[in-house]
Amino acid sequence: MKKIIALIAILEISNQILLGFELPKYTALLSYFLRENDLLITVFTSEGFQTLRRIPLERDEFLDSLNAFETRVSCPADPQREDSEILEIKVIGTALYNLLLGPVEEYLTEVKHLVIVPTGPLTTLPFAALFRPNKDDPGSGDYLIERFSLSYLPSILCRPKSSFSLFEKVFIVNFANLGPSEMHIVEETHKLFPKATKVNDVLSLKKYLKTEDFIDVLHIFGGKVFIGARESWAPIYSSDQGTFSLTDLLESKAYIDLLIFSDSFESSGEEALLYAIEILLAARINTIICPINPCSNPSASNDLFLYFYQCLTNGYTKAEALQAAQREVLKNHPHPFFWANFVLYGDWQGKMLSCLSKLDYNLYQLFVNWQHKPSDPPPILEVLLTFSHPISEQYLKSLQSVSPFIHVLGSFGAFVIARVPIPLLKEVAQLPEVRSISEVPEIIP
Repeated sequence: MKKIIALIAILEISNQILLGFELPKYTALLSYFLRENDLLITVFTSEGFQTLRRIPLERDEFLDSLNAFETRVSCPADPQREDSEILEIKVIGTALYNLLLGPVEEYLTEVKHLVIVPTGPLTTLPFAALFRPNKDDPGSGDYLIERFSLSYLPSILCRPKSSFSLFEKVFIVNFANLGPSEMHIVEETHKLFPKATKVNDVLSLKKYLKTEDFIDVLHIFGGKVFIGARESWAPIYSSDQGTFSLTDLLESKAYIDLLIFSDSFESSGEEALLYAIEILLAARINTIICPINPCSNPSASNDLFLYFYQCLTNGYTKAEALQAAQREVLKNHPHPFFWANFVLYGDWQGKMLSCLSKLDYNLYQLFVNWQHKPSDPPPILEVLLTFSHPISEQYLKSLQSVSPFIHVLGSFGAFVIARVPIPLLKEVAQLPEVRSISEVPEIIP
């Protein structure tokens, strides 16, 4: 047994070294592996491998607790006994917390974000609703989502790329006859993203996926995702015009930064679900937000996504936006059914940067495309920087302090011509004194 545990630890460490998987500060990755008589928990932080803990347990008893917890969280409460159901969820959630996070609590004291790598039955566990009671007052405490923002990876081998954009190319897909509450969230989303495109039919969606180079947000309202065996994925939506399935997403020309499913996301088993998530992330999709339990009611997510988009447009990262939305919904709807079933797979750090609006359209496209398909070394562009006032020595020092790889070729008036590596366009755009960044014209204004 000790040899097996040591071997697994060596393999995990080797993965870390070979992949160069570096976690940001205040982030921990928890990888779980459930066996017949125990559970292995591996912990990584920004400082690398921390520990591998073996937790003895009775597998059948553990699976019963998981099923009881998932059932209560994924189904709406009876209004007559909502308080007692919430109490039951907290009791079971506490027991699961003690098994899944209690043994590694000492490594989480400064952590703000958790990356969960589940396996087997843990794939459909809504970690957000795990509960830690206060020691002095067991009747109170915190859900996991109140302490950490959360994201998931289908495998420790998965390496999401963080991306930044203006979130201008937003596609809102309505595959169902939505009721008033659902239409409200569609309309409010459109207000937050005025350039958003509404799509109501299969043919139009397939056309966009084949012609667009990148899509910031693809939000699918309606339709049911069912993942069966690898060779028999059911359509998400069918109509007289044809069908739309996960295969269409995989064959898309467009890079999709954020894919959201508001409706049910079901699978024939945990392996099928993780397989689908993994190949979608490995294709051209950075982040997937979806419900993990089939009983989830799409209408229950309306407020959640409205808050999510509001936070996203205010500069929160994707994971921070989802956490803030879940906590906001929790205030008015304490039952976890309303906020705990949606999970984020993939890139959790990407966010909207309004400063990117300083880039002209061609530079912005180059920057976004490079994020999705980076090269090493990155291309160096010759750009024209327009400052808010005539160039001063302080402005030039501020520009060159961004990176030694930025080379100023000349300056005059309020303009600077410089060679800038593509990834540094973001940092230059964040300088408050820079008003715009464009390609160098043939005739300087």
